[in-house]
Amino acid sequence: DEWYNYRTNPRDKAKVLATLDETTYTGGNMKGDHPISWCQTYQGGRSFYTGLGHTKESYAEPAFRSHVLGGLRYATGQVKADCKPDTDYRPIFNGKTLEGWKQAGPGKFSISDGALHSEGGMGLLTYQAKELKSYS
Repeated sequence: DEWYNYRTNPRDKAKVLATLDETTYTGGNMKGDHPISWCQTYQGGRSFYTGLGHTKESYAEPAFRSHVLGGLRYATGQVKADCKPDTDYRPIFNGKTLEGWKQAGPGKFSISDGALHSEGGMGLLTYQAKELKSYS
């Protein structure tokens, strides 16, 4: 698939359904919060957007077809959905530090190229900074 960068982040006006991990590809400029699919109410109507599905192979995937069908059902009013923006969203991993995280068990965790890696064991990493409802 190909990924689009957006002029503005839709998160403050829409319910983000899926995001991209910008550390897994080149060219991302959404500063670590890269929504790729969302829904919202708009001027009295309903809107669903997905930036997925640029290849015919995407449509062979049952999960993708289910994603599109769910969006269409919402947009056409066949089903109800909570498409209000997540006002308390915050990223909990900045790709640079383990601030707010606590490790338990063997091994250790390291960060390279913005990704978290487990090394030498089955350690557990938990986020301790605060209770969250919406995060990535």
